Amino acid sequence: MSTYKPVFERVVSHSDVTHTVKPSAAPKAPSSPAGALAQDVVCLRKAEPIDRLLPGCIKWLASLPEQVRPSALANQYPRIANVLALDWCRHEACQRYFDDVLIEHRRGNRQGFPLDVHRELETLRDYYDTHHPLA
Repeated sequence: MSTYKPVFERVVSHSDVTHTVKPSAAPKAPSSPAGALAQDVVCLRKAEPIDRLLPGCIKWLASLPEQVRPSALANQYPRIANVLALDWCRHEACQRYFDDVLIEHRRGNRQGFPLDVHRELETLRDYYDTHHPLA
């Protein structure tokens, strides 16, 4: 056996394979209303999306011709601009994301994008379709 074996490599033993997890007892009820509220808040907490343009997105925006650069989208919805920048070179992912943001798939009273943002997305999608044809 070499002493230069990678650190991340792990030998799996029989006990690792046959180990089972037993369900634990029911969780204890909090002793105070404040404890119950704190427990509920922890359960509901989600990671917040990045609501600013990432450096890669800024470079991507600068690389686009001015007539198709989605500046209103970048200002109002930086999270969506970041995803488009990441997916730009992956044809299927980019097409799917354009479909997700431009076509209403959910039921309900959703407003959609402001007109200027919607126009920019349509223009950007047309530009993408002409410059990144399906192989």
